[in-house]
Amino acid sequence: SIQVSNGLVVLASPKTTCGDDENLLKELLSKGFDGIEVFTNSHDEEDIKKYLDFAKELNLFPICGSNYYGSQELLVEIGDSKASNKYEKVLRVFIDRCLKKVEK
Repeated sequence: SIQVSNGLVVLASPKTTCGDDENLLKELLSKGFDGIEVFTNSHDEEDIKKYLDFAKELNLFPICGSNYYGSQELLVEIGDSKASNKYEKVLRVFIDRCLKKVEK
């Protein structure tokens, strides 16, 4: 498995996967995920806050992704994940906490 090989299991695209069904999201994340995609061009500010709250509550790595699928993506730049500097402190706390979890 990924975790046996010291990899991390991350849920990408939680909004696409679960829609607004928070119970489904919690159930899915309880199956052994280590992280959740929080910052991506497909999430607005409300989504970012919601998924950061899930990361905090469930002690998951908050992950960034640009959802860049090639040059035909006119509104998405490669590397743009909406992870602005205003989230830097909270991300540092989450990452430090999650690293301690992984080191056990």
